[in-house]
Amino acid sequence: MYGALVALAVLCFQPTLKWPSTPFSVAIIVFALGNGLLASWAIRRTPTYSSAPKNIGSGYLIPTGINLLSWALTIGVLAMQGSSQIDSAEGGLALFLLSCFAFAYTIHIKHLYIIALAMGAVTSIVVEHPTLDHPAYILIFSLLLVLGSRATVWSIKVVKDLDRTRELQAQLRVHEERLRFSQELHDSLGQHLAAMSLKTQLAVSLYEKDADGVKDELRELEKLVRIMREDLHQVVAGYRNLSPLRELDTAKILLSDAGISVAVTGDPRSIPDKCQQLSSWFIREAATNVIKHARATNVEFQFSEYGISVANDGVHNEIESLGGMQALQERAQSINGSISLSNQQKHFTATFTWKV
Repeated sequence: MYGALVALAVLCFQPTLKWPSTPFSVAIIVFALGNGLLASWAIRRTPTYSSAPKNIGSGYLIPTGINLLSWALTIGVLAMQGSSQIDSAEGGLALFLLSCFAFAYTIHIKHLYIIALAMGAVTSIVVEHPTLDHPAYILIFSLLLVLGSRATVWSIKVVKDLDRTRELQAQLRVHEERLRFSQELHDSLGQHLAAMSLKTQLAVSLYEKDADGVKDELRELEKLVRIMREDLHQVVAGYRNLSPLRELDTAKILLSDAGISVAVTGDPRSIPDKCQQLSSWFIREAATNVIKHARATNVEFQFSEYGISVANDGVHNEIESLGGMQALQERAQSINGSISLSNQQKHFTATFTWKV
């Protein structure tokens, strides 16, 4: 913007590089420099042009008034001199003052461009400029300056909006990664913690009965701890690659150890590729919930290319919410899927469906 202001000064005064000896020479230099500095101040105080928060407030009224007064005095002097006596430097000054107003001050109030166009019309009548040698050129020139400054403000706002959008997207990605981490940490460790609790209770029971199976249960407990450590490392690293078939096998072992019979209908391999990961988490979460919250004796897994259902006969309370399935429900929406829970005749069913 500063460079454009200098370019405007060169355009307005370029035909008058050799200053004539007139009584107005000093006044022309002072008016041009002073109004150029005031226009630079107005540009600098424009909030849109700065990354730091600024408010120009009512301070722009003083430089705007000085600019208008200087332009009016110049036009008045030129009008009184008559066209035969008009000095080209004085005409350049009037045009430069008009340029400063149209380019720097019309930014701050919506309808100042109307004043700029009126000033352009008056200037085109009074001033004869070697470069803009037709009255229509001066009027068009003032209009272009207003549009140029407004277009600059608009483009900078667009760039700032894009920057804010990128920042929001980055924050969203961080938030999504936090949700992913918390969900996978919950799903990965929840099942193993439930199994560890079960194994610990069984080991204590066997110890109290002085049975021989205590050592085996403690070894299973140690194995679960090792698996938990590996799962935690994988979650932190972010490269988990789960398989519904493998999760089903793990769930069957866990449920069988808890004395729950397992029936399977369908084939997990029929699940579409895009649903493999989320289906694995669903199987794990459903099996964990059966261990933690139900007193089931039978669990049935049903698989198809359209969904999965896990039913058990150990729930006697009403369903209040999705509970631990809530995060999975949100993730399911990304693949046009949904998770529902139902409790009918003491049979609790968790269902995960999707659109193929």
